[in-house]
Amino acid sequence: MMLMLGGGVFAYSTYKQNRPHPMWIPLLLNPALPGEKRQEIAMRLMQDVWKFLGIKPPPPPKDEF
Repeated sequence: MMLMLGGGVFAYSTYKQNRPHPMWIPLLLNPALPGEKRQEIAMRLMQDVWKFLGIKPPPPPKDEF
């Protein structure tokens, strides 16, 4: 019984290790653009991603200074 349990744990850990993992790649925007324009493009891209995933976007950051 313990041998079956150990084999199950080994099989599960091997299965988890061989699954595809999410990979985050930095998105390069044109460095010649001004900062506000790059921020606007990045926000528009994120809104498209949120719409595609069907999730609600996070609230905008609050300026507490």
